[in-house]
Amino acid sequence: MRLAPVVRWSARTAAGLLLAALVAAGPADAGPPGQSKAYGKSLTEWTTLYLEWYLGGDQPDHVGKVQFLPLPNGEQESGTGTPMDPAVYVGELNVTLKPGTPFVLPVAVWYGAKYEDGSVDPVLPDAVFTQSDVLVTVDGKTTIDSDRDDLTKYYVPVTEFDPMIPFPAPPVVGVVFFQGLGFVPPPLSVGTHTITLSSEIIIDPSIGLSVRYENTWYITVKK
Repeated sequence: MRLAPVVRWSARTAAGLLLAALVAAGPADAGPPGQSKAYGKSLTEWTTLYLEWYLGGDQPDHVGKVQFLPLPNGEQESGTGTPMDPAVYVGELNVTLKPGTPFVLPVAVWYGAKYEDGSVDPVLPDAVFTQSDVLVTVDGKTTIDSDRDDLTKYYVPVTEFDPMIPFPAPPVVGVVFFQGLGFVPPPLSVGTHTITLSSEIIIDPSIGLSVRYENTWYITVKK
């Protein structure tokens, strides 16, 4: 099974946070929540397919020509995990793509676990995502900046997995829903590219740990 880079601060939040990259190309493929049709599917559909692959571990890493990019295995470098001092995870990853390959990555996603006692992780307020601090650059050029961009364009509201994704990590038995920010960019040009993400999810202390990710992708596009 492919395990997500989750932060497990208690059994109650074992499904944790998936905080990843936003990549390339600007908001043309995003549109209102879940309503865009980038490469024939909505943002909600692409994010669902990505997470089914990422969490399930037995799905293809692509749909047609659209690739699901892996995530860096970040290491915690600072922070105590409080809203005022988020745990900061830093990661890097080298990726090779063929020309003409669009790809999918989440920006910031919370996914809810179901437990052996039948309980499920709580849904987070929309504002945790739509008011998140996000800065993404591609080859040094800013593509999304939460100080100027409306993150509701990238927000996918609570979406259930049908069926539940098995996740045998006691006391967790599976993952039943997700919510968060996502993006589906067009292909990058032939050559080398550097994509950076700085993003965070700040959570009420009664629910769980606050985290910030600083991720970098080095992408080579070649025939």
